[in-house]
Amino acid sequence: MTSLHVILSENCQRWLMSSKKYLLFGDTHCWMYSIEWQQRGLPHAYMLVWLQQKIQATDIDKVISAELPDPHIDPLLFDIVKRRMIHGPYEI
Repeated sequence: MTSLHVILSENCQRWLMSSKKYLLFGDTHCWMYSIEWQQRGLPHAYMLVWLQQKIQATDIDKVISAELPDPHIDPLLFDIVKRRMIHGPYEI
């Protein structure tokens, strides 16, 4: 196991324990995660959380979001995300 894999694993565990402690999604029954390496050499984590209560799709948008960096504020980060993190035939 590489040191980067250990660091990512610790971060996943820390995030999952925080979500359980602060009831981010409600009471947690159990959870698991898997770390994989993408073809571009970047680590990728899949997380699965089982909840005690059913969560509605509209509630997820209150907690999870994704957005691109502002190309005017941080053009380098925007370029890195655009080249390395965007998959498929999407135009930005």
